[in-house]
Parts: sequence; C-alpha cells; structure tokens
Amino acid sequence: MFGFNKEKKIKKKYKNSKLHFIMFLTSEKPVNLSISKWTVYTGLAVLILAIVVGSIFSYKTYNLKMKLDDSLSGLEKEIQKLQIDKVQLDVENKSLKSSLDEKTQKVESALDEIENLQDSIRKIKEIVGLPVDDEKDDDSSEKDSSSTSINLAQSVNLAVGSRGNTMLRDFTNNGKGTSDIKDEDRFNEIDKLIAGTKGELEELLSSAEDRKQYLKDAPIHFPTNGKFTSPFGQRWGRLHKGLDISNNIGTKIYAAGNGVVVESKYSYSYGHYVLIQHKNGFVTRYAHMSKRLVKQGAEINQGDLIGLMGNTGTSYGSHLHYEIYLDGKVIDPLKIADYLKYNE
Repeated sequence: MFGFNKEKKIKKKYKNSKLHFIMFLTSEKPVNLSISKWTVYTGLAVLILAIVVGSIFSYKTYNLKMKLDDSLSGLEKEIQKLQIDKVQLDVENKSLKSSLDEKTQKVESALDEIENLQDSIRKIKEIVGLPVDDEKDDDSSEKDSSSTSINLAQSVNLAVGSRGNTMLRDFTNNGKGTSDIKDEDRFNEIDKLIAGTKGELEELLSSAEDRKQYLKDAPIHFPTNGKFTSPFGQRWGRLHKGLDISNNIGTKIYAAGNGVVVESKYSYSYGHYVLIQHKNGFVTRYAHMSKRLVKQGAEINQGDLIGLMGNTGTSYGSHLHYEIYLDGKVIDPLKIADYLKYNE
C-alpha cells in the first residue's frame, strides 16, 4: 500500500513538472520563463507531423515535376521533329519550284518556237501569193478583167506543213489519257516535234523560194486590162493562136513574166509586136500594138511596161492579141496554170 502511494506521488510530481528558462539581459533583471512539458511534447509532435506532411508533399511535388519534365522533353522532341519536317518541306518546295520554273521555261521556249514556225508559214504564204490573215485585196476594183485574169493564189495550192500538222495531231491524240508518261519524256517529244516541223518548214521555205522564182519567170501575169473579144481556139475555120483583149488605144501592156526580148518589130499580120523568151520553155507574143516600148535584147521583169494597145496589122479595132508558147507549142493563155511545174 505504501509502495502504490509512492508511485502515484512520483507520477503526479512528473505530471506537473515544467521546464524553466532563465534569460539574462545586460541592462535588466533576468527573465524567468517556464514551459509545461506537455506543451513541449505537443510542440514536438506537431513539428514531427509537419515534417512528415512536408516530406510527403515534397515527394509528390518531385514526382509531379519529373512527370512535367518528361512531358516537356517529349514536347521538345516533337518540336524538333516538326522543325526537321519543315526544313525537309522547304527543300522539297524549292525543288518543286525549281522544277516548275524549268518546265515553265520549256513551255515558253516551245511557244517561241511555235511562233517562229507561224512566221515561217506566213513568209511561205507571202512568197507563193497565198492570202495571209487580215490582208485585203484593195486592187480588185481597179482591174476590169479581175474576174477572168490569172490569180496566182488560186493557181497555187501549197500544202504548208502538212506533215508537221499530222505529227502534231498524232501527238495530241496520243497524249490524251496517258498520265503515266513522264513530263520530261513529253517535253522531249514536243522538242522533237518542233525541231522536225521547223526543219520541214525550212525545206519548204527554200522550195518556195525556188517556186517563187519559177513563177516570176513563167508568163502568169495578165498583160493588160480589157474585155475578151475572141478566145483561143478554132475561129473562121482555122486556129486562133491567141487571146484577144480589147480596150482603148494607148492602154498599157505589161510583160507576163521575166525574160528577154527576142523580137520587137512590125509585121503585116501582127503589126507592132514584141516577142519575149522566158525560162522553162515559155514564149509570149504581144501583137497589134500602137507603140513598142522595148527593144530586142532587153531583159524584162514580170510586170514591166512593154508597149501600148493599138490597131496595127491585120486588126479590126483596138485590142491586144496575146499568145503563149511552151516548148514551141501554142497553148491557151487562160489555161497557163495547167502547164506550170511548181507542183513537181
């Protein structure tokens, strides 16, 4: 019984015990502080709890930070990949632009070549006398015999660039629905087509120059204006060797083609007449003139003035008796186109 009371007293003693702190200040009396042990224990418990809670919070914060760092690292990698893709796209775009520029240049070059070919076609038309676009015949009303005179554009039928046109049609038709053909191959085909057509037109142009000269030498220029009063053929039981064209005395008479005057004189039947030797076997005679304006041996160009219409020799009224010979055989002047050799 005595021991139990003693233990109880000891517990009571420690239960009510306090911690004492004495603070000494230099200018004042010492300060005595006393704190209950339970207060100290409670404070320590709170401190430990705070440390534990802080540690848990710090750990969670660290884990969250690590996850954020991982996410940021992934985003940085994605950004780097996007940057690399952008660089690759820029390179591809530059390559595509360069290729497009090259193709555009090829197309422009092809258009220039086509324009040159069209110019060649226009030159050929001008050389052979075929009508050119936007050109008008302002001289049609000035000639009385324009409806029956020899028309060079009608007598010449030149197939300009026929082979080139066929090649172009074939290329166009073959190009439909063939998207699998590479652009470069098709450009090569266009280049070959243009080169071939250009070569053909150059040959044609050279040939046209020869034909132009041939037609200048041939007697295809109608010699005068007037009305047809007597055609070529049988008349009064014999052959009328020429074509009679009537008009007033003094009407101008022109050379039908390039040549040399082989006769310029007067005869009983022809009166004043001029005989011109042309190339390629043609000879022309201009009879019943009132005046001869060229002499024997003179070189004459197509369209040169050679005399004036009259009524000399065996004639019944003012007119021109016009004859054409080919290799010594007389032919109808109105059918001269049938004897030309420009289609050979």
